[in-house]
Amino acid sequence: MEKNSEAGGTFPDLICTFGDDGSFMTSASVEEGDRVYLTTTDKDLIPIGDGNRYPEVYEPIERALWKPMVSHLKGFSKNDLFHFYRRF
Repeated sequence: MEKNSEAGGTFPDLICTFGDDGSFMTSASVEEGDRVYLTTTDKDLIPIGDGNRYPEVYEPIERALWKPMVSHLKGFSKNDLFHFYRRF
């Protein structure tokens, strides 16, 4: 999710889409001209599967979208945890 070319939320954050009447919408059902509301919940506030903590799984997505995602994982990825615990 971007606003003015700045990331407001990126997977694995929880991003929810609601219609103008407040009902849930899938992102696939959103059409041009629809009025939608988005909410985000930071990944640190929700349970996340272990596989989402490996930066290498995001690299093909970054190449396809031309958008950075791995930088969004700072302090969250397995590599960060490994380097943290290795210091002790």
